[in-house]
Amino acid sequence: MPNKTVNTVQEHRLTLPEVLKLLVADGIVAHGDAEALIADSRLRRIEAHHREVGKEMCEQISPGLGQLVEDERAAGDLREDCQEAGAG
Repeated sequence: MPNKTVNTVQEHRLTLPEVLKLLVADGIVAHGDAEALIADSRLRRIEAHHREVGKEMCEQISPGLGQLVEDERAAGDLREDCQEAGAG
């Protein structure tokens, strides 16, 4: 049985800067507008990343914060019990 070699072409998704570069080269989009869109895109991506990091941090902190609140409530109850016991 002959060994068939299959050539595969790996697909490449175009990025926004690549598309805008082509549009600028064709004269469809002004260079300044393309640069502004690229900068805005990067800023949005950074903001989205920061939101995700903040969300992850909140998820990590929340259980500890809940335990702290429970501990504070228990300590308050204990103080009240001690004051009531000492008042008598």
